Amino acid sequence: MQKPLSRPALLLALILSAGALSPAVAQDNNPLINSGALLEKASSLYDSGAYKQAIHLYQQVDRNDTNYARALYGIALCYEEDSVFDQAIHYSQLGLTAGNDPLREPDLYNVYANSLKASGQMERALRVFDSAIHKYPAYSLLYLNKGTALYTMKRFPEAEAVFKQALMIDPYSYSSHFKLGMVAMEQGKMVPAFLSFIGYLLMTPEGRFQPGCITMLKAIAHNEDNIQEYLAKRKETPSENYQLLEEIIQSKIALDPNYKLLIRLDDPI
Repeated sequence: MQKPLSRPALLLALILSAGALSPAVAQDNNPLINSGALLEKASSLYDSGAYKQAIHLYQQVDRNDTNYARALYGIALCYEEDSVFDQAIHYSQLGLTAGNDPLREPDLYNVYANSLKASGQMERALRVFDSAIHKYPAYSLLYLNKGTALYTMKRFPEAEAVFKQALMIDPYSYSSHFKLGMVAMEQGKMVPAFLSFIGYLLMTPEGRFQPGCITMLKAIAHNEDNIQEYLAKRKETPSENYQLLEEIIQSKIALDPNYKLLIRLDDPI
């Protein structure tokens, strides 16, 4: 017959058995999450416009997870797209202070400044863009969005300079070509605007700014009244490189039936 365990031995056995069970109990209380799969699913929801469902998934990523900053960026992006700008600002700031994903920082700055701009805090948005550009001078999207903010504020010469910087970094930034054309047009720079719109169409002929480019190119080619309004308010005369070409465009000579075309395509542009 087996002798009963002594009191100290019984106590030791109970402690050991509890220790063996504790990892299983802890695992049940804190189940491991595959954050990569979670983020992928949340991203798909974001792409389909299901922002609230995407946010719910992003919020399941723990602050100690290496994907935490990426999750905060996803939340901020969802709120920005859903026009809840105060929350987009909050989560952008949270993501920047988390500091566990340097690769995500430029995107967080971008959402942060864009949300400030959208909420009417224009000067503050420009300061954030400047801070981000100082830290990430090769990230062209920051220049594009800073230029857009300056364009909204009608600070056209400054916006023009910023869009040119964006294109120096990324010549294929088609949105920068279009917006550079718009700020040039606002300053009465007809030929540079014309070239920028052509540049956009060469980059992305079916892009979302295509109708705007076609409309502006048609107006320039026909020298319509709104083009004359832009020219009337300009503060500087065109350079010699553009002056003769502008005079040719304004004369509408290409619209004359007797004008000899160099190509068979009969189009004013």
